[in-house]
Amino acid sequence: MYIVLFEEDHRVGLAMKQALERMACTVLWIRNISCALEALRHPDADLVVMGAPGADIIDLLREARRLGVSTPVLLIFPLDRVGDRVAALDAGADECLVKPVDPDELAARVRCLARRYRGMAVNQMQAGTIHMDLSRLEVSVCGRQVMLTRREFAVLRTLMGKPGCIVQRDSIERSVYGCESEVGPNALEVLVHSLRRKLGKESIRTVRGFGYMVGD
Repeated sequence: MYIVLFEEDHRVGLAMKQALERMACTVLWIRNISCALEALRHPDADLVVMGAPGADIIDLLREARRLGVSTPVLLIFPLDRVGDRVAALDAGADECLVKPVDPDELAARVRCLARRYRGMAVNQMQAGTIHMDLSRLEVSVCGRQVMLTRREFAVLRTLMGKPGCIVQRDSIERSVYGCESEVGPNALEVLVHSLRRKLGKESIRTVRGFGYMVGD
C-alpha cells in the first residue's frame, strides 16, 4: 500500500511514518503546507494521512473532492473538537483521529480504510491456497505459515488485492518502492522470484508485457 503522509512536525511525522512502514506500507512524507494539495491529489496514493489540519487543510480537502479526487483521506487533529471533525467529514474526510495518536489505532484505522476502499469486510485476503492476515502481517499457504520480508509482503498484498486480475508492473513498483529513484531494473523480478520460492513456483503468474497475477 502506498501512503502519502502530510505532517509538518518532524517528531510526530517520523513516528507515524515508522508506524505505517511497520505495516509493510510504502510512505511518502510531505512536510510543507504549500504541498498539501499536491499530497491530496497524488496520483499513486492508495491513502492520504494528513496531520495538523486546520481550516486551510479542510478547504483544500473540499477543493480536492470537488476536482474529483477519490483517494481515502485520514485527518489527524491536534485538539479534540467535535466541530472540527464534523467539518472535516462533511468536506470529504473518510476518518478522523486526535493527537496523540496511538500507533496501533493508526494501523487499525488504515486497515479499516483499506478494507472499505476495496469492499472488504475483514482483514483477510485469499487467493487460491494463499491466505493473508493484514492485521497480523502473516501469510500462509495451505495452512503453513510463510515468513516474508516487508517488500515481499507488499508485492503479494498488491497482487492479492486483485485476485485473478493482471496487475501492471508499474503499479506494483509504485506500491512497493514509492518515489525511490535507486530501484534497480530487476528489483521486482528478484522479489517475485523469492515469493515463488517461498509460496510455490505456480503461485504468481507472469503475463509478459503486462505484469503479474495471483489466483485463477
